[in-house]
Amino acid sequence: MIETAAHVAPPLRIGILGAAAIAPTAIIAPARERDDVIVTAVAAARPGAARTFARTHGVASCHVDYGALLGRDDIDLIYLATAASSHGELTCAALEAGHHVLVEKPAAMTGEEAARMTATARRTGRRVIEAFHYACHPMFHELLATVRGGEIGELVELHAEVHDPRPFTTGSVLHELRLGGGALRHAGCYPVHAMRQLTGAEPTVRSATSTLNASGADIATTAELSFGDVAATLVASFGDDGRVGNRLVAIGTRGRLEAENFIAPHLGASLAVVTADGGRREVAITGGVSYAHQLDAVVRAIRSGEALRTEGPDIVANAAAIEAILDAVGINAG
Repeated sequence: MIETAAHVAPPLRIGILGAAAIAPTAIIAPARERDDVIVTAVAAARPGAARTFARTHGVASCHVDYGALLGRDDIDLIYLATAASSHGELTCAALEAGHHVLVEKPAAMTGEEAARMTATARRTGRRVIEAFHYACHPMFHELLATVRGGEIGELVELHAEVHDPRPFTTGSVLHELRLGGGALRHAGCYPVHAMRQLTGAEPTVRSATSTLNASGADIATTAELSFGDVAATLVASFGDDGRVGNRLVAIGTRGRLEAENFIAPHLGASLAVVTADGGRREVAITGGVSYAHQLDAVVRAIRSGEALRTEGPDIVANAAAIEAILDAVGINAG
């Protein structure tokens, strides 16, 4: 008998578009923990940024032109972390060039733009996935299972807050309206997505108010929403009012579920079920860094064809929901 070596797939090759501050945490660190992934190249428009990033993080190649990176044939997946206002154009260009795309949040400025992106993915046979890392973590899987399993009864209310102090900086992709900045887009996108996942419904905006910065983007937004019969409140803030962190509370007819730091559970989190009779059950949180779980899910999806909850129609629906809230406060979503 002749023994043959088992087939081992070559590493998934990643190119980073945008030398963003989040890229080392979101891609570089989890990629280093795997032998089936390699970060091949980085491109950044800012002078010197790509070279500095490549030198700092051990990336073999760097470009000052996005097109040069997209034109390479040794890249399978683009991690896109540029300004949100450029996501639509660059995602479609990457897909047309034959690459899969993991795009940072918010994936698109409007529902219409998201629809173009996902249509391009379907036509090219490539994947576009929105980087909601929290949704890949076991904590969120447990949260979903608890709500859907009926332990707190029928879901009637949701409350979510994200407080992420970010002092205004002129020209920042987080703060400039023209670049797709604002607290709702960059912080509020998480609770919008989580509420949609928990209810299986899309929101109707009952009311929304915002405090704006000098560029016209929101420093803080509060919204009252309805997901079918489920009432919801959302607060997203970049303001420095002494509050830091994020939480989500799901209220049902027989109790409630309290989730502290559901966005980044690897930094310390808690999940508890409180029943109407006063009982309390602390849910054990397992798993590692949420970004590592995300990369694992993306690699698995690309290799096997497995569908993810953060791609396709979900990208369109989340963009449309954020757009509707911005419209309600009079901020031009596009």
